[in-house]
Amino acid sequence: MDIDLARSLREKAIRISNGVISGAKHSININEIRRVQCASNGTISNLLIYKKEKKTFWNIPDMRIPCNEITLPLIEAIVTRNTGNGIDFSWGNGFDQKNSLYIIIRYMDSNFFVNSEGNFDTEWQKQVHDRIFILDHDLEYLLNK
Repeated sequence: MDIDLARSLREKAIRISNGVISGAKHSININEIRRVQCASNGTISNLLIYKKEKKTFWNIPDMRIPCNEITLPLIEAIVTRNTGNGIDFSWGNGFDQKNSLYIIIRYMDSNFFVNSEGNFDTEWQKQVHDRIFILDHDLEYLLNK
């Protein structure tokens, strides 16, 4: 996979190529990703990517990328495959949202992880699908409701 994922002021163009997510200042091998938190300040939502599973005193991410319809399902799949846990959506925006689950509703569809035969190729794909599907905000679900 070799595509542009997003753009940000800090990293400029953020790409994934040969298993490495890279920007102008930081890069991270996807196999090293152990923890991801979704953080939103109300207008811009970012994925904070960590190489270590445990929080440290400063808790500084190894890389920060914007949430969008490409990065969110991709990073969710990567962190679930690596650790069995998905993105941490427990942070709110500091105002009206107590958590970041509204980001899932905005950018993710559980059918993204289903193959053309309607099955799952791996267990982690089923795990991600079930986690997103439980929120009942898939496009197909809403259209057939």
